[in-house]
Amino acid sequence: MIEHNQAVALWNRCLSFIKDNVNATAFKTWFEPIVPLKYEATEKALKKVNAKVNKQNGIKFYWSNNQNSDAYDLYRNDSGNSDRRSPDEITQQELKNAVCLTVTNGASFDKDALIKETIRTMGYARSGKTLVDAVERGIKYGLKTGELVKNADKTIGAPHTQE
Repeated sequence: MIEHNQAVALWNRCLSFIKDNVNATAFKTWFEPIVPLKYEATEKALKKVNAKVNKQNGIKFYWSNNQNSDAYDLYRNDSGNSDRRSPDEITQQELKNAVCLTVTNGASFDKDALIKETIRTMGYARSGKTLVDAVERGIKYGLKTGELVKNADKTIGAPHTQE
């Protein structure tokens, strides 16, 4: 669960963005007085609307009631975004989708090369341990769902690339 100090830090980041995009009077009148709510209130509200939750890597992800998280087929490219998400904030479904896009057109890669190419696909210029671990979770999930396969030569690709 997100801690209250994390919610405050997140709200302060939001305020910084808002402050840069509205005039000073509007900011002081409408945004500066707002204080972040405790996360528990948000959790209660999500339960009331029957949002589906799944926990991945110790983090809760919420899906609207009409979404099937297993059929989710998009990913967000963070290139050009100055406020990139932490790799821990990306669902395994989204990570898997980026990996699957990386192996389209019959391409298959050894695991290290696949991780590197997927990180590029997602719009990151550099990688770190957290991002590498996240992409590995996406690969593992893709292998589990059958959307990725390990080939005889130990490369990973789409099922049609398997010999």
